[in-house]
Amino acid sequence: MTSLASQRPREVQSTLNILRQEMAAFGYQPVDVPIIQPADLFLTRAGDQILHRLFTFERHGVSLSLRPEFTSPALRRYIHEYAGDRPAVVRWQVAGIIFEDDPAQDGLSYERVSSGAECIGAAGVGAEAEIIAMAASGCMAVGQPVAKVVLGDAQLIRNLLLSFALDARTERFVLSQLSALSDTSRGIEYVMDRFDAQLSTAGDIPALDVTDNPEQVIRTMLESNERGRAMGGRTQAEIARRLVQRHQRRSQRARLLEALQVLKQIAQIAGSPETVFTRLGRILEPEQWSASHDHWRRLLELLAAYGLHDEQFELVPVLARDWEYYSGLMFELYTADERHIAGGGRYDGFAQLIGSPVDIPAVGFTYYLDALLEGGTATPASSNSWSIVGEPADLSVVRWSQALRKHGFNIRVASDLPDEPLRQL
Repeated sequence: MTSLASQRPREVQSTLNILRQEMAAFGYQPVDVPIIQPADLFLTRAGDQILHRLFTFERHGVSLSLRPEFTSPALRRYIHEYAGDRPAVVRWQVAGIIFEDDPAQDGLSYERVSSGAECIGAAGVGAEAEIIAMAASGCMAVGQPVAKVVLGDAQLIRNLLLSFALDARTERFVLSQLSALSDTSRGIEYVMDRFDAQLSTAGDIPALDVTDNPEQVIRTMLESNERGRAMGGRTQAEIARRLVQRHQRRSQRARLLEALQVLKQIAQIAGSPETVFTRLGRILEPEQWSASHDHWRRLLELLAAYGLHDEQFELVPVLARDWEYYSGLMFELYTADERHIAGGGRYDGFAQLIGSPVDIPAVGFTYYLDALLEGGTATPASSNSWSIVGEPADLSVVRWSQALRKHGFNIRVASDLPDEPLRQL
């Protein structure tokens, strides 16, 4: 399927101009990032999920890529510009062409237009409310009012997993399987099968029961191995380390199953804030979700001040997003006919993955232009946009035009408008 935006370039430019003005009203300055970026920058964020979609090439021994998104290069620019300095807060808006080899797209349509914003260096709920309100404001400005704001929280799930004392690798495994818990065709049994498959004997590592005394089993196995000869190319130390690691993961199986049972209940929760608060309170202990509860309450209060209403909000604790990437708030914006028109969230931990010595608080979002255009794009607001009949070389026309521009009017000088000497665009 060819991108709708690629078929309607004039509407795209009009939409981008409107969105740019809306973001500027919130203090977000346009910035640019190079189209060509290090390929590793995007693999760090998305890994194998994006590998086959990247346009990559090599130059001077360096693997490069055409940018498939803006967040990673924008954060990389921030790290380079503010390295070693006191953390600065920047409000950047980005727009332009991104490149992705999407198998779902027909023909040779490998590029599409993207627009969004990043607030980098700002922690706390205030920046999150600002980002959501600005995204909604832009949608309204192009004639696509937001009917539903879906809110999730990656930190809630991370805090919950901590309470089960799972190791880091098992936590990552759980995060990668969250979508399966809400899928009736898969569920807990599917996830546990995947976990057990990872624990099965690999290659020539012996399949030993190490649940009782792993050290004794390892010692016996090594002593029987013809005076220390490496097995399958692995040394005794490597074999011992692998078996101990396998034992440690196997010992977490019971806690993992317990965590999945709780997560499955949470994955089935969605609804109004009060409904979700009530249901979470029945499942979780206060220490497992009180921080998220307080954060959500404050966020909703701030969004109300921005003009968003209670009936627009839906809380989905297990919101289907990139759990390795997001560190807290996640959100999605929808129209009344369920078109997904924008989305984003907080990604405080991502900076360290791409070269920062410390975490950098950051929150951002992206507009989905095809979805915005699908419902038709409104004409730009015209209350201060006018045409003046006159010659561009006429000093009086120039002076009047400049005087009006200083008062906030958008003025176009036209030499011939026969119907009326001054008209609204």
